[in-house]
Amino acid sequence: MSALDLEQLAMDTNPEGACRRPTPEDWAKMKNYIHEIYIKNNRSRKVLMQMMKRKGFDATPKMYTDQFKRWGAEFNKNQNSDGTRLVFSSDTPRTRPRRQVYRVVPRAHFPHLRPRLTMGIQLSNEYSKYRGFLNSTEVYIYGLFDSFNLSANMFDIIVPAGTTNYSSVWQQIGAEIFGFITLLESNQHDQAWRTYSIIGERLKSIVGVENDYGMIIKLWPICIRLLNAAVIYRDDSILFRFLHFLRRLAIQRYNKDDRDHTIPKLLTCLCQIPIGEFSKAIQMGYLETIHCLQNRLLFDNPLVLSTWSNYMNKCDRQALPVDVLTSRYSTVLQAARQSFTPTGTRTIEILHDYIYTA
Repeated sequence: MSALDLEQLAMDTNPEGACRRPTPEDWAKMKNYIHEIYIKNNRSRKVLMQMMKRKGFDATPKMYTDQFKRWGAEFNKNQNSDGTRLVFSSDTPRTRPRRQVYRVVPRAHFPHLRPRLTMGIQLSNEYSKYRGFLNSTEVYIYGLFDSFNLSANMFDIIVPAGTTNYSSVWQQIGAEIFGFITLLESNQHDQAWRTYSIIGERLKSIVGVENDYGMIIKLWPICIRLLNAAVIYRDDSILFRFLHFLRRLAIQRYNKDDRDHTIPKLLTCLCQIPIGEFSKAIQMGYLETIHCLQNRLLFDNPLVLSTWSNYMNKCDRQALPVDVLTSRYSTVLQAARQSFTPTGTRTIEILHDYIYTA
């Protein structure tokens, strides 16, 4: 059964019979089907129950728990109480010491650019849970420049000679995610899931590139779009299916030769965060990415300005004074006109970002 078939089945509004309590014979009859949905296709228990109920199989969460225990370890996915996410063990010992990353102190004449830490995000006991992917974000971004020789000029990040810059591909993936959600909203579900499959194939072609800075920048707005869709449709699999797929690819591509790469760690942490806490976590990850880029590229870089602008439009419009951002954009735009041409491609891109910010 394909992923598209599963989605169509999940959307089916015509149950195959009136709901009733399952008998032991019913469980035995449906065991293979449950295994395919729950284990092979890695759907959450919540989604499984919805799909089974539409087939007239009405069982409570406790019934599923008891039956999975009877069936043994094959059906143990180590999930939390509501069956919506995987829980990965945190008992594995570290194989290397924690890296002490040098944090660049903001320049003294930019005191007003220090980010606000409110945003509705409280540094409570939950913060330690998010520290895992925040550390991974920080280490990955600094590692791009320290270990994989990324450099930057006044306008762009420059990848080493002989390597490919995949930032435009991530831009395209972000646009296709927007298209996927737009099709869902238009009830064009077949076309939406075909677009989703195209996104998956595109991810397969680029995940694993060592100097891929586009991923860490585009990951956060992509997650925000998918989270909004998951809330609207009350189906967290819209978000977590993407994250689990990306995580599996990252483990396959980055963790070769027993390496302990930060990207699989980051995605594993994100997959563990409950849907109700995800918005707060995404904002923190987004902001951490901006801070790290700003420390390496400085505030004047168009990529930093653009990332700030997107963050403010999607998460917190009060994160920085808008006039500070537009004023700096105006300066960069003037420099671009002098360095390129008034109608050059890079100048037009910066002008577009400037208008978007204003």
